Amino acid sequence: MYSTISRALISLLLLAAWASHAAVGQSRPDHPGSGTTYLLAIGVCPPYRVHIPEEICQNAVKAISDKFPDALGIDAGNVISMTNAEATGPKVLEQLSKLSQTLGASDRLIVYVILHGDAFILWANYYQSKIPARDKAAKAAVAAINENHSAKGDDVLVFWTESEPTVPALALAEKDWLSVAEFVSALDEISGNVAFIIDSCSSNRYFSSLHNEMKVRSKIDFVLASAGSEQISNFNEAKTMPLFTSQLLDALNLPTVGTFGQAIAYSRVTTVLHAAAQCSMMTIPAKNYRAAFPTLDVPAQKTHDDQVSPPLWYCAQVPVSVDYTGDMTSRPLFGAKR
Repeated sequence: MYSTISRALISLLLLAAWASHAAVGQSRPDHPGSGTTYLLAIGVCPPYRVHIPEEICQNAVKAISDKFPDALGIDAGNVISMTNAEATGPKVLEQLSKLSQTLGASDRLIVYVILHGDAFILWANYYQSKIPARDKAAKAAVAAINENHSAKGDDVLVFWTESEPTVPALALAEKDWLSVAEFVSALDEISGNVAFIIDSCSSNRYFSSLHNEMKVRSKIDFVLASAGSEQISNFNEAKTMPLFTSQLLDALNLPTVGTFGQAIAYSRVTTVLHAAAQCSMMTIPAKNYRAAFPTLDVPAQKTHDDQVSPPLWYCAQVPVSVDYTGDMTSRPLFGAKR
């Protein structure tokens, strides 16, 4: 008889397989020509997010920058890496502007990003809650700024700042953070086709607007997000980089994997398997469970120090992808194994 976790895991695997089939089925009549491929790898682990070391972003960007060129036939001179202090909002926009002057219509830009993000209103509520209740004037001022922000329904991308911004609307105005719409508009200025890969918690929900923005722009034809709605993006077992990124890089070296699409399909399934295994051993304080899942009852089964298991759907992440033209998924892999 299957256990609850086994049944849930099978469901997740079936969902992953279905999502892969659904993504392939969405296509456009236009298909990009063959040209030069460029890679822009961006990693942002701000120092004020102490639970995620800066090295996580550095390791992930370095690994992508080292392995993608051999696998996808990218010249080393066409690889750009930006991590942490190098990856401020203004610097990223400046780099995209330079690329828009470099790429031609037949070229391809692959953008890999690891960072934090969320809906603007959730960030706004979070920072308002951090202001002490006794400081009524500051609390009211921040609340007014956030409420009057014209794009309070937007999702935002959190780029590097040395210290933690306290007013989300000002962080957007000063481009410390970028709205998804602004970021995608910068990508859309590039003449060639753009593939976007993001490894982030809840990347499919919080960055669903990425897909909504990109699907009406024919040049941005591929989106890959590492986690589903309300799911965390786990670390690999060594805790050196995100789990999905490590699984994708491993898949590039398998002798039975011949295209980038096959590497994605393999890494999506192995990410689910590894994440489910991690999730079965994961515990969080019961008080944190109440705060994170206010609509759910706290599990009755607790450890001696009042820890409980999180819901399987929360930590057993399922990556998702959409390829409109088929260019990225059909791209052959190169390298020593060939």
